[in-house]
Amino acid sequence: NYDVDFVFLSNSKRYNQLFINNDCHMKNWDVIATSNITESLIKIDYRINYRSLINMEKRIIDNSTLMLMFLLKKLNIKNLAIAGFDGFNTISNNDYVNEFMNFGNLSDDSKDRNILISNVIEELKQHLEIKFITPTNYTI
Repeated sequence: NYDVDFVFLSNSKRYNQLFINNDCHMKNWDVIATSNITESLIKIDYRINYRSLINMEKRIIDNSTLMLMFLLKKLNIKNLAIAGFDGFNTISNNDYVNEFMNFGNLSDDSKDRNILISNVIEELKQHLEIKFITPTNYTI
């Protein structure tokens, strides 16, 4: 329901969901995708090396929002305002706006993953001014 200029994707399943839920031929936005995604119905306008954006911590290695933040850092972006990066729910498995987005990744380590992501955000804040527009479980 929002007009966007770019869509960043680092996961093939999300890429497939995008063209299932959108008219591919009518898109008015560019797709930025990591190199692990094979182009299909939706044209990939910009391809980024997947390995250059991953985190070495296995439990959050391919967190797409962190990957996007790493890309913004590489592009020397200085300010970032972010909404919806609210963290993992430590009480229930209700982490996604739509159930079809849940790939069953949530486990008992939600609190640990929130801490790991918080630590990466703290490191990124040395390069990016990060403002959270919506509430977050990441301790900033």
